[in-house]
Amino acid sequence: MIKNIIYKQKMDPAVVGAKAWNLYRISDQVRIPEFVVVSVDAFRYFNKHGDIPEELIPEVAYFCREIFHGKPVAVRSSGTAEDMADRSYAGMYVTVLNVSGVGAIIDAIKNVWESNDSHRVKSYREVNNLTPGEMAVILQ
Repeated sequence: MIKNIIYKQKMDPAVVGAKAWNLYRISDQVRIPEFVVVSVDAFRYFNKHGDIPEELIPEVAYFCREIFHGKPVAVRSSGTAEDMADRSYAGMYVTVLNVSGVGAIIDAIKNVWESNDSHRVKSYREVNNLTPGEMAVILQ
């Protein structure tokens, strides 16, 4: 059973972040590359336990095989506090391009999550008096 990845179903911005939610919203009007979203639930688990949820690896493997057909993917941030009306985290979080293989994708997901606590993101939050948001990850 898929628990951590959301694909082609109604998306909630609190679970998938702003970027993924906007991709979902326009996907029936604009042709965009196929994507799946690793939810903020997996991010919460990572923050609490210091590692990924055990079931995430076979879920990523499934989507790599069935949706992406073994082709490289982009691993992108989708923060819940990203792209606000008066502030944007554009360019602050890590994006990892051309990622192949389940192990490399898992490492890239962790890298994106860890960028939520990077020095530049923390500084941006401090200067703009923002609270940290949670992080979903787009595989596209």
